[in-house]
Amino acid sequence: GQPHRTVARYQAGRSFNQIVQEEKKGDHVLVTEGIYQYLRHPSYFGWFWWSIGMACLLGNPITIGAFAYASWHFFADRIPFEEEALVKMFGQSYIEYRKRTPTGIPMIK
Repeated sequence: GQPHRTVARYQAGRSFNQIVQEEKKGDHVLVTEGIYQYLRHPSYFGWFWWSIGMACLLGNPITIGAFAYASWHFFADRIPFEEEALVKMFGQSYIEYRKRTPTGIPMIK
């Protein structure tokens, strides 16, 4: 998981931000190459699977379920919110990208 997050930050460069951007800045570009050609939100993918992996290390089924639920719920809310902003910023280019590129997180299209 963490390698996905690290590569995503590096490849997105100045377009990466921890806070969802609702307005396009001058140097903000839609990144669709590198790891982004395989995963629409590689940093979120990495965090989701990292959090579950850490819970698995604890060996407690309740913790695994709780981490999986909490992580999934967070991204199930955040991704649609962020993608609404990305459609406003990049229009049809983002819509096409979204159609062909999965999130890698179960049940989040």
